[in-house]
Amino acid sequence: MSEANLEALLKDLIGRRGSDLHLQVGARPIFRVNADLIFTDYPAVNSEQMMAYIRSILTHSDRKEEE
Repeated sequence: MSEANLEALLKDLIGRRGSDLHLQVGARPIFRVNADLIFTDYPAVNSEQMMAYIRSILTHSDRKEEE
C-alpha cells in the first residue's frame, strides 16, 4: 500500500468503524476497531510525514507558536 495522507487514513478508519488512529514515527499506522488494534498495510510513518500530519491539524496560531 502506498503512503497515505492523514485524510486517507481517517477515511479508512471511519470506513472500518474505528475509533482511534495510532501514529508513531517508524511504525505502521494502527487502527482501533471494536477495542481491537488493527495493524494496517500502510507503510511506516517517517518523521516528515508525521510533521505534515501535525501541521495539517494545527490552527494558524498554533503554527505560529511552533515556529
